[in-house]
Amino acid sequence: PNSVDLITCNPPFFKYKQDSHLNLSDYKTIARHEKLIDLATILKMSRYLLSHKAHLYLVHRPERLSEIIALLKEQGFAIKRLRFVYPKINQPAINVLIDASNQGSEGMTILPPLIVHNEKGYTEEVLRIFNNERR
Repeated sequence: PNSVDLITCNPPFFKYKQDSHLNLSDYKTIARHEKLIDLATILKMSRYLLSHKAHLYLVHRPERLSEIIALLKEQGFAIKRLRFVYPKINQPAINVLIDASNQGSEGMTILPPLIVHNEKGYTEEVLRIFNNERR
């Protein structure tokens, strides 16, 4: 307990229901749907493992953002940074990147959007990220 300084998590995005459209691969199903673990449990375990003011980094779906915010608050996390990821400039966001601090103080920064593709392919920022270069 309270011994981890950082957790990164790309949890299953979709709630599991009996009528959910599931992949034929069990591995893909449990990676995409909350069949074996749900977001509330992930956040509860993250709170248990993280030391005071340590960070949890999540990638998730924007349509679940209000639920994510409520669950983070419930577990004592403060969102420090939030960034939306867009496939192209004039399309809806497909992901949200969240930096949350365990028992951190209030104060959130909304970062500029991350645009993945332009008319030439990947954007310069995404190529820098892929190449692990600093800005």
